Amino acid sequence: MVTSRRRIELEERVKALEEERNTLRVEVEAMRAVAEAEAQRAIAELEAKSSALEEEVAKLKEQKKALEMSTANAMALVERQEETPKKATVSTVMQPIPA
Repeated sequence: MVTSRRRIELEERVKALEEERNTLRVEVEAMRAVAEAEAQRAIAELEAKSSALEEEVAKLKEQKKALEMSTANAMALVERQEETPKKATVSTVMQPIPA
């Protein structure tokens, strides 16, 4: 009789623990689903930021290239002006000879 009662108590305890375990598993799955949804949102936000940064980098590269071209053109113009022979002016022709 004592063993029978003890067996029943143990079976009830096992059943209660199994139900608690199943409840915990359901909660874990629910948490995983929420975490996955939040992670997907976070990933989407990061991808959008990354895309925006890529566009900004492309614009900056275009500006850099335009600046480099502008600088190169200005340098070429200065070089051409330096290569052009200067016209003699009265002040350069009629300078006194140092003694």
